[in-house]
Amino acid sequence: VRFAPHLPDGHFSRSRLQRRLDDAVEHRLVIVRGGAGVGKSAALAEWASGTLRDGIWVSVDDSLRHRTSLWRHVLRLVRGPDRARPAPHLDVDDESELRLAVADELSARRSLVLFDNYHRLIDTAVHDDIEWLASSAGCTVVVATRTQTELESPPRQLRLDPVVITTDELVFTADETQQLLRARHTISVEDAERVHDSFAGWPLAVGLFDAEVRRRGDALPLDSAIAAVESALASEQSSMTALVREADTVAALCRLSHPDWLTPELASTLLPEIDVRALLARLESDGFGYWHERSHGRVFSLAPFVRAAVQPAWNAMSRLESRELRRLYAAWADRHAHSVIAGREAVHLNDWELLSDIAQRHFLSLIRVHRPEWRDLLAHVPLDKLRQYPVLGSVALLLLNAESGSTDRLRALTVALINSFGPLRDHGSTIDRIWRNASTLATERIAGRYAAAALTADRLVTLVSELDVDEHRAIADFLPVLHAQIGTSRLYVGDVEGGLESMNEAVHTSSTPSWPLLHALSMLALCAADRGEIDDAVAVDADHRRRLRREPPAR
Repeated sequence: VRFAPHLPDGHFSRSRLQRRLDDAVEHRLVIVRGGAGVGKSAALAEWASGTLRDGIWVSVDDSLRHRTSLWRHVLRLVRGPDRARPAPHLDVDDESELRLAVADELSARRSLVLFDNYHRLIDTAVHDDIEWLASSAGCTVVVATRTQTELESPPRQLRLDPVVITTDELVFTADETQQLLRARHTISVEDAERVHDSFAGWPLAVGLFDAEVRRRGDALPLDSAIAAVESALASEQSSMTALVREADTVAALCRLSHPDWLTPELASTLLPEIDVRALLARLESDGFGYWHERSHGRVFSLAPFVRAAVQPAWNAMSRLESRELRRLYAAWADRHAHSVIAGREAVHLNDWELLSDIAQRHFLSLIRVHRPEWRDLLAHVPLDKLRQYPVLGSVALLLLNAESGSTDRLRALTVALINSFGPLRDHGSTIDRIWRNASTLATERIAGRYAAAALTADRLVTLVSELDVDEHRAIADFLPVLHAQIGTSRLYVGDVEGGLESMNEAVHTSSTPSWPLLHALSMLALCAADRGEIDDAVAVDADHRRRLRREPPAR
């Protein structure tokens, strides 16, 4: 690819990215998107120096921001020193004539055109030209941009099906950071990992760290080298220096720097008086953050050095403002089913009622997906609050009981709680009484008081039967666990029929595969086999396997 920039001294080659680009250019349009310093140009320059494809590199600057000047420049690059033919006249607004001239030069070679700094274009008609070039002229177009452009709009996505390579793929992986630093310096694996974590694999920052250690020697303390890089990033990017000196923007960044990532909705929640989309676009353009994909969609993350730069302002924030911010963040996370984030904020706020509500609302994901995280969260809850809030006490017991290595903690918690739940088991709403009796049931069974547990199980059956429709819906996720626990308590005292009835209720109320469902089906199969009803046991086993595969029932 002609006119590509030369690779800088000390460039670190990444075969992973080169293979990704080789595969990507089999498509007609490739978009490489990421903030300043993420390594777009370096990765593309390395690929351009090694590919066998014929193409040109176009660096968009202030003189090439409009359609006609851009395409005249492209044609000059394609023609090179060939002066035998007169250059086509493009100082016209005729779209068909412009495209015909470009097609004459490019399509014969099935060329590749790579546009660096594409975000600097201001003539929106160029997007139409790029689409035409990629779809009709037989060319491959590669676009490197800091920001999302019109080329990624849904209609163009459908027509062009571009390959989009974002910051997630451009930043160094932990292995790549380790390979770079350990090949050039005497540095431990742990310290290399710390460097990677400090800069989130940001190529600019990792490169500056490498240069700083080469300049001052391997004996330079790690903390000093990291601090020097953070200082260099803040001083060398003049817009960053200006940014953090603007009081209003510092305040905005403080509020946005608290979450690990942002959606536009979350940013608007935290900054209701600001045009957050414009602010995020500005931050991305200045290289202070980037968009990337997560399992639940596209999110924005501030660069680590930005978060470090505004940390003093965050620390100086008033207690009232920081608590308000955490409440807003917790409420947003709660609404969007990010139970760990919401729970973490509730713990920071010491708001145990909020934590209890979050645990009840997201009980299913808590026991299916986030058991370790919630076990750690509940470890911060004082014992008297576990007694006061029955949901928290019950969940803490369930999570500890599910961990084979938590026997001592479970026994200690059981002893502490066993006498606390009894006097309060008949207080509060029906839901409160269910949670309190469920906690009592767990403590009684763990302590070996099986007869008392059976009586509590009967009490719970009565309470569940008293739930109205709204109350039933409020604890629907908890009911399969509850019925399985009731069934187990009944089986412990030899009440086989009652135990099986409760296990069948656990199966009936389980909407998705989960360990309460597995527990209930296993006990049903075991009891059937124990009675010699092997066909029934096999049928239960088949039903369990079908549920795990999410298949419809056999006709």
